Amino acid sequence: ESAAPCRYAELLACAVEKRHARRGIGRLLVAWAKLHAAAEGLRFLLVSASTDVVEYWRGLGFDHPPARLRQVCHELKLEFDDSEVLHLQLPSAGGGALEAELGEAIARLRARPVGGQKRSRGS
Repeated sequence: ESAAPCRYAELLACAVEKRHARRGIGRLLVAWAKLHAAAEGLRFLLVSASTDVVEYWRGLGFDHPPARLRQVCHELKLEFDDSEVLHLQLPSAGGGALEAELGEAIARLRARPVGGQKRSRGS
């Protein structure tokens, strides 16, 4: 590991109003946070996920943090009851991967009408 300071961001809240759920808005918000954090030179994101949404965060690429982050994660977990701290390593800014991910999230959002129902194909 490098001696560089451990720079990270904590996602403290990410919620979408129920009537707008399942449209990709949460994915879009997380993609934007990843892009912004990488642009600021941060190395990873942490989220304290309640047990009912751990799989959602795993689907976005978050996983168990490495052992070197044990103290940071312990402190975060103490702030939130019944949660699991998850980690996402960020790529370097400027590689294009995060920009592409954000673009895909925007495209998915545009392809879905309000209410999350898929559009039907015309006959």
